[in-house]
Amino acid sequence: MLRQLNFLYEWTRAAVFVRNEGTVIGMLWFLLGPFLTFLVLLAVFHGRLGMGIEHYAFYLVIGIIMWDFFNSGCSMCMRSMVVNGGLIKSLPVRRDVLVVSGLSTVLVSHLFEYGIFAIFCWWFGLMSVTWLLLPLLIVFECCFTLGVGFLLAAFFVTFRDLDQIWNFVQRVWWFATPVFYGLTATGPGLMLNQFNPMYHMITFGRDVLIYGRLPSLLSLLILASFSFVMIFAGYLFFRWKSPWFAEYL
Repeated sequence: MLRQLNFLYEWTRAAVFVRNEGTVIGMLWFLLGPFLTFLVLLAVFHGRLGMGIEHYAFYLVIGIIMWDFFNSGCSMCMRSMVVNGGLIKSLPVRRDVLVVSGLSTVLVSHLFEYGIFAIFCWWFGLMSVTWLLLPLLIVFECCFTLGVGFLLAAFFVTFRDLDQIWNFVQRVWWFATPVFYGLTATGPGLMLNQFNPMYHMITFGRDVLIYGRLPSLLSLLILASFSFVMIFAGYLFFRWKSPWFAEYL
């Protein structure tokens, strides 16, 4: 176990270093995409969809941060087997560790984003005791994203068109999730989003990080169920398919 953890640490550190090698501002480049998305959406929707939403700028930015982690984490996990195909065929390395390393690489920049967001919340007086639930939120994020990542990684080894399909699914999912808009109490979106794990994830984040309130027990149970069922099912499927990966890489 210690050897695997050490390998995960060293491999993640090397991946972060390679990703930032040759850049002037390093990890800040990975904040540029979400930041530009935030500026565009804020300029377009602040006077329309955001009029009835308290602290809309913070509401918007936390949605973008959390969605970007899910999107980037799934993409890194999905390609982890193909990108490290040479390593898998030449060394007896655990394949699930490579998937976890893909997510860990994204997690480093995600934690950096949370740190910057915390500074702005403190500056504008939005920091509250509910921020203590941030580690629980990150656990839910990682479990759900990793579970989806295990499924995508297992399928992508033999079905390379999955990359294009997943990009389309992500775009549809993005618009179906209230990232830049709010849901009305009487509209059909609220009922449909009860089956959307990212809705519960982002709502949890907004409640504890912006509005200083605890999420409802029902929403918390739904989110925990989605997260832990997904990582359990994804990992089992990945382990079942992993003995045949080397044949396709």
